Amino acid sequence: GGGGGGGDPSDQEIRNKLIEREKARLAKDFGVADDIRAQLGQKGIRVDDNNRMWTSNDGRSGPRPSAYDEPDGGGGGGGGDPSDQEIRNKLIEREKARLAKDFGVADDIRAQLGQKGIRVDDNNRMWTSNDGRSGPRPSAYDEPDGGGGGGG
Repeated sequence: GGGGGGGDPSDQEIRNKLIEREKARLAKDFGVADDIRAQLGQKGIRVDDNNRMWTSNDGRSGPRPSAYDEPDGGGGGGGGDPSDQEIRNKLIEREKARLAKDFGVADDIRAQLGQKGIRVDDNNRMWTSNDGRSGPRPSAYDEPDGGGGGGG
């Protein structure tokens, strides 16, 4: 029995700690990085560097942020989060641009999504959002959702 104390860290706290850890790793400051990993471990958070994921004892999980990600907290707002459909449509647009070797456009779309907290993992053909959603990255041949109809 016993244990507990302080409650579980929020996804935001975990993310911020992981960004701190990635910054330490980038600076080759492995002592600090290991300390942060150990602190997370004590709170039941496991970091899977191979898959760039974290998981918690209470069943939550999320993508491991990079050193270049901005810590969460405060700020934000503005237009709310894009729907899965909007994300999917943007990603189809991006894939079409990539297929056409139009990498400037593709990068712009990726950056726009990034500003909205959507990360695209091209290796695993997945996207993940700051609010914990994720989905498969569509291909250039997929049809955009929604829209259509209307008229009359």
